[in-house]
Amino acid sequence: MDMTMTIRRYRPGEEDALWCLYHDTTHRINGRDYTPEQCERWAPAIPDMSQWTERIRARNPFVAEHDGQILGFAELEPDGHIDFFYCHHAHQRQGVGRRLYEALEAEATRLRIPSLHAAVSTNAKAFFLRMGFKVEKEQRNIVCGVVAPNTIMRKELASDLRDAGMECSSPTDRHSSLTFRQLTPAEEAAGYQVICDTVDWLREKGIKLWEKPLPREVYTVRQQRGENYGLFVGGELAGVVSLVRGAAQQWTEELPDRRIMWMSTLTTANAFRGRGLGRQIVEQAIALLTDRGETMLYLDCKPGFLVDFYSKAGFEEVARKTATIHRGSTCYRAEVVLMRRAL
Repeated sequence: MDMTMTIRRYRPGEEDALWCLYHDTTHRINGRDYTPEQCERWAPAIPDMSQWTERIRARNPFVAEHDGQILGFAELEPDGHIDFFYCHHAHQRQGVGRRLYEALEAEATRLRIPSLHAAVSTNAKAFFLRMGFKVEKEQRNIVCGVVAPNTIMRKELASDLRDAGMECSSPTDRHSSLTFRQLTPAEEAAGYQVICDTVDWLREKGIKLWEKPLPREVYTVRQQRGENYGLFVGGELAGVVSLVRGAAQQWTEELPDRRIMWMSTLTTANAFRGRGLGRQIVEQAIALLTDRGETMLYLDCKPGFLVDFYSKAGFEEVARKTATIHRGSTCYRAEVVLMRRAL
């Protein structure tokens, strides 16, 4: 099969097929090492297909195809992060994973990305070792009340690029001078506009993530307290996040200590979507708080892919509930997941 396998980019209209492959592989292959509840959390029986479709369109994954059947897909982010990497459960150990990985590494070389890294599940660890990755860190995340171990792995490509006569660039270079810092008073309006644009974008796409924008007066108070931060690419505001003291209103009973650190309202500007900058914002925020001597960071999000996103950034689920979300004079009910990460 390997000789006639085609590796290509995803094509619009394949979202359902990719979801089925992802769901079935998660439950049939990853289910050997994780509980049914954990697999259902990652790949629910009833997914939000509008959110999944938007994700796939933004990530534009590589797809392995043979005789009209999709056998696997893999995603590569601009910072070298390999996110989803799945092979059809009925076509394991048939060269599908290797061919997909070779396509990712070739793309990374073309983009002059100096290294690849991934948060690897238990059953995939041996494969990545064979591909030349090394273990950086073993993690023991808690999902559904049970330990869900994974491994942070990395492969350096810099020497390979030098051997090919190519000049390597750092992730910062590839993002044209990336800077993470507090927003100035003059930048508050631009930061809030990024949030409003995101709400409009989500509404247009039919993605039920943020029902309403954060009230402007709340964002202004955060600004006055020095809690609003921005990620700048080449001097242009590419994303925002707020790092505040005390839990969101819906979690004050569970977290009454007003000294805790809470990460809120993280989003990227519409013009910078699909470039892996959300992950960059999380990493920069964690580095900043660690340098300040903070020991724990909390956040909440809606169930689904955001839980998976933050889990891969080292967060663990603490609780979930249906809560009343307050947005100024209005409010609405939504299911939310409380997560935390030790710093």
